[in-house]
Amino acid sequence: MFVKKLNINLEKVIFLIILVIGIGFRFIGVYPGYPHHSDEAAYSSALTMILNKNLDPARYDYPSGAAIINYLFFKLLFIPFGWLKFYVSSLWDFVDGFLKFPLSTVDYQRIFSLTVLGPQQINTLYWGRYIAAGFGVGIIFLTYLLSKKIFNIKVGLISSFLVAVNYRQVLNSHLGLQDIYNGFFLLLTLYLIYLFIEKPSKKNYIFAGIFNGIFFSIKFQVFGFVALFAGHLIGSFNKSLGWMANFKRLFLSRNLLISLLTSIFTVLLINPYHLINFELFKDTQIYVFSKYGGGANVLNVYPISYLYHIGIGEILSILTLLGFVLTIIKYFRKSLIINLAIFQFLLTFFYLTRGGFYTRNFVTVTPLLLILASIFILDFSSLIFTKLIPKFKGRDLMWGICLALFLFIISFNNIKYSYMVLKVYTKEWNEKIIAEWVNKNIPQNATVSAHSNTPIPEKDSNRLIYEPDVAFSLDEFAAQNADYAISNSAWSTNSFYWWMGGDPVVYAKHYWNKPLDILEYSYPAIALRELEQYAVYIVSKPWIAPDVDFMVVKIPKFKVLSTKLIESFDFKGGQMGWIKDGKFWLEKDNLTWKSGELEIQEEPLLLPSIRWSSEPIETLGWNGFKIEYSIKSESTNKNLKTGYIFVSFYNNSDDARNSRNRIGVRLSERANPTGSWLKENLIGKIPEGARYMTIGFSNYAPNQSLVSLSNVNVYKADVDVDLGGWKVGTIKIDQNNLYPNSHGNL
Repeated sequence: MFVKKLNINLEKVIFLIILVIGIGFRFIGVYPGYPHHSDEAAYSSALTMILNKNLDPARYDYPSGAAIINYLFFKLLFIPFGWLKFYVSSLWDFVDGFLKFPLSTVDYQRIFSLTVLGPQQINTLYWGRYIAAGFGVGIIFLTYLLSKKIFNIKVGLISSFLVAVNYRQVLNSHLGLQDIYNGFFLLLTLYLIYLFIEKPSKKNYIFAGIFNGIFFSIKFQVFGFVALFAGHLIGSFNKSLGWMANFKRLFLSRNLLISLLTSIFTVLLINPYHLINFELFKDTQIYVFSKYGGGANVLNVYPISYLYHIGIGEILSILTLLGFVLTIIKYFRKSLIINLAIFQFLLTFFYLTRGGFYTRNFVTVTPLLLILASIFILDFSSLIFTKLIPKFKGRDLMWGICLALFLFIISFNNIKYSYMVLKVYTKEWNEKIIAEWVNKNIPQNATVSAHSNTPIPEKDSNRLIYEPDVAFSLDEFAAQNADYAISNSAWSTNSFYWWMGGDPVVYAKHYWNKPLDILEYSYPAIALRELEQYAVYIVSKPWIAPDVDFMVVKIPKFKVLSTKLIESFDFKGGQMGWIKDGKFWLEKDNLTWKSGELEIQEEPLLLPSIRWSSEPIETLGWNGFKIEYSIKSESTNKNLKTGYIFVSFYNNSDDARNSRNRIGVRLSERANPTGSWLKENLIGKIPEGARYMTIGFSNYAPNQSLVSLSNVNVYKADVDVDLGGWKVGTIKIDQNNLYPNSHGNL
């Protein structure tokens, strides 16, 4: 009895330690945390409810469940605490008579708006995030309860640990998005379903119905209804009864009807304004359905790859799959409800929709997947230590130590990433850092190319357009007479998500890994890689704890002092050593030669890396280069940016021929579709360490234009660069920041 009691107490201590770890990972770093996220509907709708003094969420892309939860916490906890804090800190103002009690209406509104809610209501953002962090801790607890209920306490401890340190659970617990609430109420609904399977009382059915209604009211997901019905079937079916008796128990059950009606009533109670504003709600849901690619009915490889590489981890993903097989063979009835919930979820986000593009959706189902992994881990370790290893004193202790060590090893990346989240998010927002830096370091009266929401000097500065279809590269900024450019990763990286969508479907199998070799030779990547060579300042956070990154670039002024002709390409007798490049697995291309010119024909749905490339040109001993060329662009859309050339630099000819290990790049302006030949030139410096260069010719808008290149003359040049006294060349954008692993790395 003593040993059994000791084991029970030890398991409680272990779970308490797991809970403390989970709390630390979720609450540390909430402030300052991640900057504003447009999809944090819960806190913003709750604030709207408070200000408007009703329960209208004022947005209908989500149900009102999470918003009402935030509303209740705001009203019952955070706002009273805010007033208490104000009164305590302002006590002497009341004593001195500066403030009168009770407060006047004007003072009340002013203090409530500026002090309790905070400047620009910033406090409510953090209130919402602390609530989400609390629900994130609740997920750990419910994972423990659910897996303990279905299997045993050891599975509960293993699964709760895996959830406590899971990187995506930790990251999403730092934001007030819907997904943490969704995961919490799915687990709670499933737990209550297992309760009525075990004890089919009316009370258990009612509670399951209530929380299923709340779960549906978080993200409009029906998985709980299916699980509810399946749980009723499992709990009600009795082999000893005849088919008619079973039919009545299964389909004419009063408890089932009460549970379903309770769910529906709960949904209606939480979401009345969705019915009151039904037309707006309907139009919004049509948009959401389209945004999520509803009805895709095509397997998208990307979200599977994301879960495998990042969301769960490689080893844990394999263990999850093995756990699923094990539950089908050994624990079919026990695990049917959670497997059914997993199946519905993955079917929806892997196949029926394109919603898997938004990887934060998988935060909901991750705890269930980790329960499967936990089952396999426990059963396999049990097989080793109870069947294969002979019994000896201390065997159970060794089993526990080995199991703990194994869990640490397979969770190491998750632990490391989770620690980085809380460490990085204790630092200030990048947008505040960059705003302070530009005001101190960029001169007054400077002309700056920057997106509209990117900070530039507050006094006497002139903002120019920084947009992919207008101006996006050094020469295009220079053509606008810009002195500086500031890239904003929230906008500059938008062109790097196409491979995640599984479109065109025939290419999806090639995107199990991020296609870096394709991305590096797309126009936006070339432009950003060129900018980093002239960057004077960068503020960024690791991709693991994403933020909006900013890079300040000094626009250089090139001056050619002397030239010597090295190569000339008129293309009259053939391609003159230029090759079709960047095709990878494609059999067809839109690259053609005709006498005197290279063409890139109008063709949709080809890889952005497709280009013409010259043979390597040796640059040893060169200071700089100048390229003269003629380019023609044709399109019915005269506002397009189309063809361009670029020069890639390499250390050796082998790298140059295989387009790998590029150490620098120089990019021309994009041509406008005038329909006439235009004579242009590209001037640049040879980067340190470069011994070879290749010239690339590509098209920014191949689906709308035809471009041609002719008469390319390459000069060795003595080039002077004016950088206004700035030092450049030491800044490098992290690969995972430039090419995110998910949408915004969230």
